[in-house]
Amino acid sequence: MFRVEKFLPNECPKCRHHFLKEGEDYVRLFGDIIDGRKILRETTGYDIIICDKCKNCTARVMIEAYHVSDRTKAEALFREGFINLQPVESFGSHIEDAHEIFTEIPGLRVRSLKL
Repeated sequence: MFRVEKFLPNECPKCRHHFLKEGEDYVRLFGDIIDGRKILRETTGYDIIICDKCKNCTARVMIEAYHVSDRTKAEALFREGFINLQPVESFGSHIEDAHEIFTEIPGLRVRSLKL
């Protein structure tokens, strides 16, 4: 299975480095260390990512994601503007193709391909 995502911003606001792949271009901030203990950061509707080039922290808003079984479909979505093409392992009911819409921003048209 393969997963592609669409989120805003798709580049670092400070250095304009494109966020194409998690772990290479950016990493997610899962928590903070407070008084020597790791505390999970709870956010609603966004998460924090750190640019790998300039270490700038940015709030990321997920728009939509596809979870597809065929690599050619995932690559077609990647060419249509989706990013973070990642192979994933799926089990149980998660082995079917899926389309997730996280948020709809007024004036933003969500384009998708027929699956």
